[in-house]
Amino acid sequence: MIWGTVTDARGRALPNARIRVNGTTFAGQKAFFEAESDASGRYSLRNVPEGHYRVEGKIQPTYQGMTWLLPLHPTDDSQNQVSPTEGVNKNFQWKLSGPMPRADITDAGSYYGGAVLIQAQNRSGIQLSFPWDPFGGVAFVFTAIGSLIDGSTGQKLTLTRNIAALNTSTSIGRVAVENTSTLHDIPLGTYEVTAALYTPYQWARGESPERTLQLATVGQGFRTSVTISFRPSMTATNGIEAVLPTPTIYVWTD
Repeated sequence: MIWGTVTDARGRALPNARIRVNGTTFAGQKAFFEAESDASGRYSLRNVPEGHYRVEGKIQPTYQGMTWLLPLHPTDDSQNQVSPTEGVNKNFQWKLSGPMPRADITDAGSYYGGAVLIQAQNRSGIQLSFPWDPFGGVAFVFTAIGSLIDGSTGQKLTLTRNIAALNTSTSIGRVAVENTSTLHDIPLGTYEVTAALYTPYQWARGESPERTLQLATVGQGFRTSVTISFRPSMTATNGIEAVLPTPTIYVWTD
């Protein structure tokens, strides 16, 4: 038997979560089981033969008129491998941010939150790099508009990158995503985004920025703030997991 409880990020019962068990019995047979959490967030799968299994939890919310299929976090922080010889208790939580089990710190997709790519642009078009002192930095402020995907109230986030990091792509090799031009692990929602440039002196001493930067994104020209919204690139149907495309914010450098 495999059983457990599913909760949201605030610890409240989460109904209608899908729990899937895939694996091989000790007799060598492939096996698949599925359950759904009830109104109290509980689920159970009885008569599961002894064997080696992978247990995964998914939630399928509707947000801003779109359907998503998102992974749930195993509260034991394991990769969900179980062998139910005497029964297994496996609990899950819907997390909006934080690393997945055994997350790859070089991969923004290893986190429950979404990601935003930052690119430089001037009058000539998209630049390959930011022309500012590499020891300076930029602070990006994300202010949530409305509720997040789980209905909770979003918090104001300040994500920082030094200029050297903004000039580093996640595609160049094994570089921690926090040291690249990708801002990662942002709870899924809609945000107003602003940015400010700091000289090396201001950056090191925590002083006020040199200036507010002009930003743009798809459908929005350069201005002091832009609005971004995360969305799946495909509808989560027939067991297809929603893919999170990465929005791009362009920073005016002239």
